[in-house]
Amino acid sequence: MEEICTCGARLVPDALFCHRCGRPLRPLIAEEEPAELEGTPLPVEPAIDRVVIAEPVSVSGANVDFRNRVVVKSCLLAACFSLVFGVLLSPVGSGVLFPFVLFAGGWIASFLYCRSSAQLINVRSGAALGWISGLFTFLILLVMITLLFMTLAGNPEFVQLLRDSSGKYGARAEDMNQLLDLPKHPDRLALGLGLNFVQLTVFSSLGGLLHAFARRRRNG
Repeated sequence: MEEICTCGARLVPDALFCHRCGRPLRPLIAEEEPAELEGTPLPVEPAIDRVVIAEPVSVSGANVDFRNRVVVKSCLLAACFSLVFGVLLSPVGSGVLFPFVLFAGGWIASFLYCRSSAQLINVRSGAALGWISGLFTFLILLVMITLLFMTLAGNPEFVQLLRDSSGKYGARAEDMNQLLDLPKHPDRLALGLGLNFVQLTVFSSLGGLLHAFARRRRNG
């Protein structure tokens, strides 16, 4: 360590500065600042409460098949609607009004699916929803007709009762006779079921397609 400063003053042992001119005699040691605790979380500002409104998501190819629970549920409800209103309108003339009921059933199937899944489907998926609802309608009708024929097969008195009372429920005697005689003519039964399947699925598909098209236009 220096004993005499450049200014000529005799230095005090272990001095940091010259007592006369103030020249530093050794490198200054920076005062250590207290180290910040590692891992201390930074203060987080409280999140502002807000309400998020879910909007329909545009889906180009929705998963519209029998593995989708929402699809099955929506189409079953639409099929039940078609059957109930088809029966209620039978006295008025279901042959004329039933296609409109099927059209409404396909529309309802697409509407229920879009509302439950919050998806904006395309027209192809809408037609598929209508087709599935028409298929469910056909299957339910097929089960009902099968049970009816099984009941009539061993009960001729009930068959005659239906023939005699057909006019009371708005059905023509000729139509009732043709229906009751179908088991005797398998070819007519197969043809009638095929035409019925086409009618149910086509009109229901049109209803689902039109709903999907109108919804996409409304949502841009």
